[in-house]
Amino acid sequence: MAPKVSDEYLEERKQEIICAAEICFANQGIHGTTLEDIRSEAGVSKGAVYHYFKSKEDIVDGLRDRSQSEDTTKLEDVVKDGSPFDNVCNVFAFAANRNLGKRRNVDARVALFLWAEALINERIMASQMRLMNEPRDVVRDLIKQAQADGDIAIDLEPDGIIDALIAFAFGMTVLGAWNPDWDQAAGMRAMEALIAGNFRGPAAD
Repeated sequence: MAPKVSDEYLEERKQEIICAAEICFANQGIHGTTLEDIRSEAGVSKGAVYHYFKSKEDIVDGLRDRSQSEDTTKLEDVVKDGSPFDNVCNVFAFAANRNLGKRRNVDARVALFLWAEALINERIMASQMRLMNEPRDVVRDLIKQAQADGDIAIDLEPDGIIDALIAFAFGMTVLGAWNPDWDQAAGMRAMEALIAGNFRGPAAD
Protein backbone atom coordinates (compact mmCIF):
# COMPACT_ATOMS: atom_id res chain seq x y z
CA MET A 1 0.00 0.00 0.00
CA ALA A 2 1.37 3.41 -0.95
CA PRO A 3 2.02 5.77 1.96
CA LYS A 4 -0.65 8.40 2.57
CA VAL A 5 0.34 11.84 1.35
CA SER A 6 -0.63 14.83 3.49
CA ASP A 7 -2.87 17.62 2.22
CA GLU A 8 -0.02 20.06 2.90
CA TYR A 9 2.30 18.09 0.63
CA LEU A 10 -0.29 17.96 -2.15
CA GLU A 11 -0.90 21.70 -1.90
CA GLU A 12 2.84 22.40 -2.02
CA ARG A 13 3.23 20.32 -5.20
CA LYS A 14 0.23 22.09 -6.73
CA GLN A 15 1.70 25.50 -5.99
CA GLU A 16 5.07 24.43 -7.41
CA ILE A 17 3.36 23.60 -10.70
CA ILE A 18 1.53 26.94 -10.68
CA CYS A 19 4.81 28.79 -10.03
CA ALA A 20 6.44 26.91 -12.91
CA ALA A 21 3.50 27.85 -15.13
CA GLU A 22 3.95 31.52 -14.20
CA ILE A 23 7.53 31.43 -15.43
CA CYS A 24 6.50 29.76 -18.69
CA PHE A 25 3.61 32.19 -19.19
CA ALA A 26 5.89 35.17 -18.58
CA ASN A 27 8.50 33.92 -21.06
CA GLN A 28 6.28 32.43 -23.77
CA GLY A 29 2.80 33.85 -23.27
CA ILE A 30 -0.26 31.83 -22.32
CA HIS A 31 -1.02 30.74 -25.86
CA GLY A 32 2.57 29.69 -26.57
CA THR A 33 2.97 27.60 -23.42
CA THR A 34 2.18 23.89 -23.40
CA LEU A 35 1.57 21.56 -20.48
CA GLU A 36 4.84 19.86 -21.43
CA ASP A 37 6.65 23.20 -21.02
CA ILE A 38 5.14 23.55 -17.55
CA ARG A 39 5.98 19.95 -16.63
CA SER A 40 9.59 20.48 -17.69
CA GLU A 41 9.92 23.77 -15.79
CA ALA A 42 8.43 22.19 -12.65
CA GLY A 43 10.67 19.13 -12.93
CA VAL A 44 7.79 16.72 -12.36
CA SER A 45 6.25 13.86 -14.29
CA LYS A 46 3.44 14.36 -16.78
CA GLY A 47 1.21 12.35 -14.48
CA ALA A 48 1.94 14.78 -11.63
CA VAL A 49 0.71 17.73 -13.71
CA TYR A 50 -2.46 15.91 -14.80
CA HIS A 51 -3.13 14.86 -11.21
CA TYR A 52 -3.83 18.50 -10.38
CA PHE A 53 -4.71 20.10 -13.72
CA LYS A 54 -6.44 18.78 -16.82
CA SER A 55 -5.70 21.81 -18.99
CA LYS A 56 -3.82 25.08 -19.17
CA GLU A 57 -7.05 26.86 -18.27
CA ASP A 58 -7.19 24.86 -15.02
CA ILE A 59 -3.70 26.12 -14.18
CA VAL A 60 -4.75 29.69 -15.00
CA ASP A 61 -7.69 29.22 -12.61
CA GLY A 62 -5.31 28.01 -9.91
CA LEU A 63 -3.06 31.01 -10.47
CA ARG A 64 -6.03 33.35 -10.30
CA ASP A 65 -7.40 31.72 -7.13
CA ARG A 66 -4.04 32.24 -5.44
CA SER A 67 -3.82 35.88 -6.55
CA GLN A 68 -7.43 36.54 -5.55
CA SER A 69 -6.84 35.18 -2.06
CA GLU A 70 -3.72 37.33 -1.65
CA ASP A 71 -5.43 40.43 -3.05
CA THR A 72 -8.50 40.04 -0.83
CA THR A 73 -6.31 39.94 2.27
CA LYS A 74 -4.32 42.99 1.16
CA LEU A 75 -7.44 44.90 0.14
CA GLU A 76 -8.93 44.39 3.60
CA ASP A 77 -5.81 46.02 5.07
CA VAL A 78 -5.91 48.86 2.53
CA VAL A 79 -9.47 49.95 3.40
CA LYS A 80 -9.31 49.24 7.14
CA ASP A 81 -8.52 52.79 8.31
CA GLY A 82 -8.85 56.30 6.93
CA SER A 83 -11.59 58.34 5.30
CA PRO A 84 -13.58 57.03 2.32
CA PHE A 85 -11.60 59.35 0.02
CA ASP A 86 -8.28 58.15 1.44
CA ASN A 87 -9.41 54.55 1.01
CA VAL A 88 -10.35 55.17 -2.64
CA CYS A 89 -6.84 56.55 -3.17
CA ASN A 90 -5.33 53.58 -1.31
CA VAL A 91 -7.23 51.07 -3.44
CA PHE A 92 -6.12 52.91 -6.58
CA ALA A 93 -2.47 52.87 -5.46
CA PHE A 94 -2.69 49.18 -4.58
CA ALA A 95 -4.18 48.31 -7.99
CA ALA A 96 -1.68 50.46 -9.90
CA ASN A 97 1.29 48.88 -8.12
CA ARG A 98 -0.16 45.36 -7.97
CA ASN A 99 2.13 43.88 -10.62
CA LEU A 100 5.08 46.26 -10.27
CA GLY A 101 6.99 44.86 -7.31
CA LYS A 102 10.23 42.90 -7.31
CA ARG A 103 8.62 40.17 -9.43
CA ARG A 104 7.38 42.51 -12.15
CA ASN A 105 9.34 40.62 -14.81
CA VAL A 106 6.89 37.79 -14.10
CA ASP A 107 3.80 39.45 -12.61
CA ALA A 108 3.38 42.30 -15.11
CA ARG A 109 4.09 40.08 -18.11
CA VAL A 110 1.72 37.33 -16.95
CA ALA A 111 -1.03 39.90 -16.31
CA LEU A 112 -0.59 41.32 -19.80
CA PHE A 113 -0.53 37.90 -21.45
CA LEU A 114 -3.65 36.85 -19.52
CA TRP A 115 -5.68 39.76 -20.87
CA ALA A 116 -4.35 39.12 -24.39
CA GLU A 117 -5.33 35.45 -24.13
CA ALA A 118 -8.75 36.47 -22.81
CA LEU A 119 -9.47 38.04 -26.20
CA ILE A 120 -9.42 34.60 -27.81
CA ASN A 121 -10.37 32.35 -24.88
CA GLU A 122 -13.89 32.79 -23.49
CA ARG A 123 -13.19 30.83 -20.32
CA ILE A 124 -10.22 33.01 -19.42
CA MET A 125 -12.14 36.17 -20.34
CA ALA A 126 -15.02 35.20 -18.04
CA SER A 127 -12.74 34.51 -15.10
CA GLN A 128 -10.66 37.64 -15.71
CA MET A 129 -13.81 39.75 -15.71
CA ARG A 130 -14.98 38.13 -12.46
CA LEU A 131 -11.64 38.91 -10.86
CA MET A 132 -11.87 42.54 -11.98
CA ASN A 133 -15.53 43.05 -11.07
CA GLU A 134 -15.58 41.50 -7.60
CA PRO A 135 -14.01 44.52 -5.80
CA ARG A 136 -16.26 47.01 -7.62
CA ASP A 137 -19.03 46.99 -5.01
CA VAL A 138 -16.58 47.84 -2.23
CA VAL A 139 -14.94 50.65 -4.21
CA ARG A 140 -18.27 51.98 -5.47
CA ASP A 141 -19.51 52.30 -1.89
CA LEU A 142 -16.32 54.11 -0.87
CA ILE A 143 -16.72 56.55 -3.76
CA LYS A 144 -20.34 57.25 -2.85
CA GLN A 145 -19.33 57.87 0.77
CA ALA A 146 -16.56 60.23 -0.37
CA GLN A 147 -19.07 62.05 -2.59
CA ALA A 148 -21.43 62.42 0.37
CA ASP A 149 -18.50 63.88 2.36
CA GLY A 150 -17.84 66.40 -0.43
CA ASP A 151 -14.42 64.92 -1.25
CA ILE A 152 -15.36 63.68 -4.74
CA ALA A 153 -17.51 65.61 -7.22
CA ILE A 154 -21.11 64.47 -6.87
CA ASP A 155 -21.79 64.69 -10.61
CA LEU A 156 -19.23 62.01 -11.47
CA GLU A 157 -20.56 58.48 -11.95
CA PRO A 158 -18.90 56.09 -9.45
CA ASP A 159 -18.48 53.40 -12.11
CA GLY A 160 -16.89 55.94 -14.44
CA ILE A 161 -14.37 56.78 -11.71
CA ILE A 162 -13.66 53.07 -11.21
CA ASP A 163 -13.17 52.58 -14.97
CA ALA A 164 -10.74 55.52 -15.14
CA LEU A 165 -8.69 54.16 -12.25
CA ILE A 166 -8.70 50.65 -13.73
CA ALA A 167 -7.49 52.05 -17.06
CA PHE A 168 -4.60 53.80 -15.33
CA ALA A 169 -3.68 50.66 -13.36
CA PHE A 170 -3.72 48.61 -16.55
CA GLY A 171 -1.50 51.17 -18.23
CA MET A 172 1.00 50.96 -15.39
CA THR A 173 1.10 47.19 -15.78
CA VAL A 174 1.76 47.52 -19.52
CA LEU A 175 4.63 49.95 -18.92
CA GLY A 176 6.08 47.62 -16.29
CA ALA A 177 5.88 44.66 -18.66
CA TRP A 178 7.54 46.60 -21.47
CA ASN A 179 10.35 47.87 -19.28
CA PRO A 180 11.17 45.91 -16.09
CA ASP A 181 13.51 48.73 -14.97
CA TRP A 182 10.87 51.44 -15.32
CA ASP A 183 10.26 53.47 -12.15
CA GLN A 184 6.55 54.06 -11.67
CA ALA A 185 6.99 56.68 -8.92
CA ALA A 186 6.76 59.76 -11.19
CA GLY A 187 3.63 58.45 -12.91
CA MET A 188 2.03 57.67 -9.56
CA ARG A 189 2.74 61.18 -8.29
CA ALA A 190 1.15 62.69 -11.39
CA MET A 191 -1.98 60.55 -11.06
CA GLU A 192 -2.25 61.27 -7.35
CA ALA A 193 -2.06 65.01 -8.17
CA LEU A 194 -4.91 64.58 -10.63
CA ILE A 195 -7.01 62.79 -8.04
CA ALA A 196 -6.26 65.37 -5.34
CA GLY A 197 -6.96 68.31 -7.66
CA ASN A 198 -3.35 69.54 -7.57
CA PHE A 199 -2.46 68.89 -11.20
CA ARG A 200 -2.89 72.44 -12.52
CA GLY A 201 -0.35 75.08 -11.59
CA PRO A 202 -0.85 78.68 -10.39
CA ALA A 203 -0.87 80.00 -13.96
CA ALA A 204 -4.12 78.06 -14.59
CA ASP A 205 -5.97 79.94 -11.81
